[in-house]
Amino acid sequence: MVHKLRLLVILGLLATFSVLVSCNDDDEPKVSPIVGTWNYDSYKLDITVDGQDLLTYLVQVMGLTQEEAIFAKAFFTASLFEDSDLEGTTFTFNADGTYSVKNGGVEEDSGTYQVQNNNTKLVLTSSDDGTVQEFVIETLTSNRIIVSFEDSFEEDINEDETLEEVGLDFELTMVK
Repeated sequence: MVHKLRLLVILGLLATFSVLVSCNDDDEPKVSPIVGTWNYDSYKLDITVDGQDLLTYLVQVMGLTQEEAIFAKAFFTASLFEDSDLEGTTFTFNADGTYSVKNGGVEEDSGTYQVQNNNTKLVLTSSDDGTVQEFVIETLTSNRIIVSFEDSFEEDINEDETLEEVGLDFELTMVK
C-alpha cells in the first residue's frame, strides 16, 4: 500500500513538473507578420469587359486600332484609379486586431481586421460605416505583402444602350 502511494506521489510530481517545464516563453502567442506599418509600393489593375481583356474588347468589339485601344484603355483606367491615389499611403495593422489607413499622414479609414485561412485572407471592417472588405493575401512576409480583390460593375462601354459587365482585378503591394 505504501509502495502504491509512493508511486502515485512520484507520478503526480512528474506530471506537475512536466506541465511546469512545458510552460515557457515558446508558449507566448506568435505575432502575425502582418502586424506593423506598411507603405504603398505598387499596384496592378486588370480590367475585363464581358469576360474579355479590355484591350481585346476595344479592338475586337469596338473596332479600334491597336494604338487607339491602348490610348482608350489608359484613359479608362485613369478614370477609375491612378497611382497618385495611393502614393504616400500607409496601412498600420496592430497586434490587438485594429488597423488604420493614412494618406499623407491623414487618417482615411480605421477599424478591425482579421487574418484568416492560414494567412491567405484579410478581412477589414471599417469603424466608420461597418463596411467589410475581403482581400486575398497573395504574399505575406516580414517585409512585403501583396493583397488582391476582384470587383465588377455594369457600364455601357460602347454606348449601345446595353450594359456591359466590367470586371476589376486589383493587386496591391506594400512594404515595411
